[in-house]
Amino acid sequence: AVIVGAGPSGSVCGHFAAKAGVKVALLDKEKFPRDKYCGDAVCTPAIKILEEMGVLKELVDAGEAHFADAGGFVSPDGTSYIGASV
Repeated sequence: AVIVGAGPSGSVCGHFAAKAGVKVALLDKEKFPRDKYCGDAVCTPAIKILEEMGVLKELVDAGEAHFADAGGFVSPDGTSYIGASV
């Protein structure tokens, strides 16, 4: 399988495909590591995926995982939401 885009979605797709025995080529036009603003936060369901992949423990052990108990957003029209991250 050829996966175009090695960001979070492509990388997770490649991980699980390879785990299932599929030969995977993961392609991206950018060089890594790279700063990616949307990669600075991970939603609660994604944390469970990182656990399943065996990556979360490595991030915690390396001091690279920082957890927040609340978050939010503000839309362009000013609508906002702040809430618990559960």
